[in-house]
Amino acid sequence: MTTPTYSAPAPAPTPERVSPVTRVATWLVALIAGAVIGAVGTVAHVNLLVLGPVVIPAGLILGLVASLALMLGIRLVFIDRSVVFAAALGLVGVIAIFTQEGPGGAVLISNSVISLVWTLGPVLIATLVLAWPRLRRITPVTPPAHEGDPVRA
Repeated sequence: MTTPTYSAPAPAPTPERVSPVTRVATWLVALIAGAVIGAVGTVAHVNLLVLGPVVIPAGLILGLVASLALMLGIRLVFIDRSVVFAAALGLVGVIAIFTQEGPGGAVLISNSVISLVWTLGPVLIATLVLAWPRLRRITPVTPPAHEGDPVRA
């Protein structure tokens, strides 16, 4: 009877093992993704869903959920928090730009409660996601010892 061979898993990537080109490209993609979510959320945050007497701020809810999903997903995938910071910078930066009055006098973020929640919500989400500690450390898995296996160092 033969025992299956075991190959050790590759070491987990750490920020020190990632090339600078890959790191900058990751930051750039995260920045652009944050900017896209910020732009779409800014335009859509004022959309309301009216169901009889109930008015639901569907655009605001979807924008905040998209912001949370982006930053939380990045935080769970990448070890380095700087990638989440780049996404938050793109998201909050676009929101800050859209708070300004446009050339024709149009304002995308008005002086309302929904707009205030949209302006401060992603900042709060980014702060919480950046501050949340990594609860699980990535450790290599050692194979179980079988009878007859050679001694492993």
